[in-house]
Amino acid sequence: MVLGLGPEVELVAAALRAAGESPRVLRADAGGDDEALAWAGGCWADADGPAGGLWADLRGGGSRPPPRVGLVLHGEVHALPLSALAAARALGKAGGGRPLRALGRAKAWNALADIVGGGQEERSYPDWVVRRLGQPLLELVYGPYAFTRWGVPASGLGAAVAQRHHGGSAASGDPLLRPPAGDAVAGRLRAGGARVERVQVRALRVEGGAVRGVQLAGGEVPVSGRLWVVADPATVGRWLGGADPVEAHLPSASLQAADGWRVFTPGGALPHGLDELHCPGGPAWRVQAVEGGLLWDLTAPLGAAPADPRAAVADQARALGLEPPGSGARVCLLPQHQPVWSPGCHARLRRVALARAALGVVGVGRAGLFAPLDPPAVAAHAAALTEVPNDAAWELGRERSGLGVGDSELHASFRAFIRP
Repeated sequence: MVLGLGPEVELVAAALRAAGESPRVLRADAGGDDEALAWAGGCWADADGPAGGLWADLRGGGSRPPPRVGLVLHGEVHALPLSALAAARALGKAGGGRPLRALGRAKAWNALADIVGGGQEERSYPDWVVRRLGQPLLELVYGPYAFTRWGVPASGLGAAVAQRHHGGSAASGDPLLRPPAGDAVAGRLRAGGARVERVQVRALRVEGGAVRGVQLAGGEVPVSGRLWVVADPATVGRWLGGADPVEAHLPSASLQAADGWRVFTPGGALPHGLDELHCPGGPAWRVQAVEGGLLWDLTAPLGAAPADPRAAVADQARALGLEPPGSGARVCLLPQHQPVWSPGCHARLRRVALARAALGVVGVGRAGLFAPLDPPAVAAHAAALTEVPNDAAWELGRERSGLGVGDSELHASFRAFIRP
């Protein structure tokens, strides 16, 4: 059985069916404004379309040219990477000479550390940014961007988040908001012929050391075998209630994911021929040029009441000098789309995952695995779970997540600073 929130429930179900399973599919949210639209990475797809080519689309992939990326800085749009002159002008306008002086000091210290050794513990997102780029750039660019993208202040994020999303090889230059690769999938998302049941989950019933039923508003659905859950660990803990293993209950309370939206606005184009634009301070953290219009990604502050995404996008479009969206704008709610990976998160998540695996509960998808998976990785992980025992699912999930963190994430002391 697949149980969870958001369009990824259907993607997981489709992947499992392609792997030979026949899961029952329960989706525990009301969806967005357009129920017929499902999320497909960087494009929109009709959820009612055929699913025959889904697995081939996900596996085939194909190489794509890197997107032309831009950054909004001090109200102006700049193509990346910035030239030295453009960086001096843009950063000087935003913060005087402080950002450039701090960046120069950070670069000099990094170079010295490479020669003589040394380093400091990096636990948080600000630690990672400040020790590479300086405090002013954290305040002007990365701090606002972190809050806009993940829904929490930068101080609430672990260093692994910055490493994954802003890192890269030494040859790739400064890590100016480089997005993760592979955030686009062609094809139509549907549960492979299975009927998706919209439900209101009350609780998970545990009997004999395993989950045996999903209690709904209108009755109970029996569970036999494993339960794939597309929901963050905190939500699963609420569903389990007193049946949640003690070693999982307390750690899971802080493992939450923020809701997101995707808003499609027909027509329009990004300036300078850009494919995507990153916007510190938002409200949308990213705008992508897609076929037929623009796609806006928004994240709700964790625990805050939902805003009106259409109105937010309209205001931001006017501020950027873009055409405001008209009546054709479409909205898709992405529940629990941005896992909030905090310092020390890895150890807590591992304890939770292993304890709940004993109940037959296995997290999958971005919220369930608590990792920033792109759609191909969600599908690959879901299919691979059919071939591994529960106690191996965590290691498999970590491998698929691309976070590149292990036990050392808790004490990320380096002999030398690692320059991206």
